Amino acid sequence: MDARRIRVAYCDFIVAVLETFLITASLLLCGYGYPDTARNMLWEEGGRQGWSSDPRKRIYDYANHRDPPKIPWIWSQRASDLELAAPLAILAFFISWKSLRWSMPEVEHTRTKIWMRLWALVFSIVSGVSQVSGESKGADHNCMRAIPWYLRRGCGDLMGGSEVTVACNVGRGRFAVTILMRWARL
Repeated sequence: MDARRIRVAYCDFIVAVLETFLITASLLLCGYGYPDTARNMLWEEGGRQGWSSDPRKRIYDYANHRDPPKIPWIWSQRASDLELAAPLAILAFFISWKSLRWSMPEVEHTRTKIWMRLWALVFSIVSGVSQVSGESKGADHNCMRAIPWYLRRGCGDLMGGSEVTVACNVGRGRFAVTILMRWARL
C-alpha cells in the first residue's frame, strides 16, 4: 500500500468515528427527549414563565367548553417523531454507505455517496428546522417566537427543578448535535 492510500484510509476511519459519535449522541438525546415527559416539562415551564404558550390554558378551554388552541408544532408529538426519525435515517444511510465502501473498496461509489450524503443532509436540515420552529404565544398574545425559549434563554435559572433543567439541557444538546451533524454532512 502506498502512503496516499494509507492516509485516505486513516482519514476515512477518523471521519467514521466522528460520525458514529455524532449519530450515537443524537440518538441518545432524541431517545431521552422522545417521550412526551421532557417535551411537556419544557412547554409547561415556558408557559409558567411566560416564555411560550401555556399548555394549562388548553385545560381551561376544555373545562369551559371552548375549542382549545392548536398545539404548536414544537411541542407536538409529530415534531418529536420527526426529530427521532432523522438520526435513525442518517444511521441507516451511514451503515449502508460504510458497508458498501468497506465491502468493495476497489470500486469508487461517488454517485451513491453523493446521494446518501445529500439525503442525510436533508434529514438533518429538516430536523434542525423542526427544533427551531416558532410558536404563537396564544390567542391573547400577538407575537411569534422565532425559536424555543430553552435555546434563547438557557437553563440556568429555572424554577421547575432539576428535571426541567435536565430536559432543557437535553433540548439544547439535541440542537447542538443536529447542527454538528449538518456541518459534518457538508
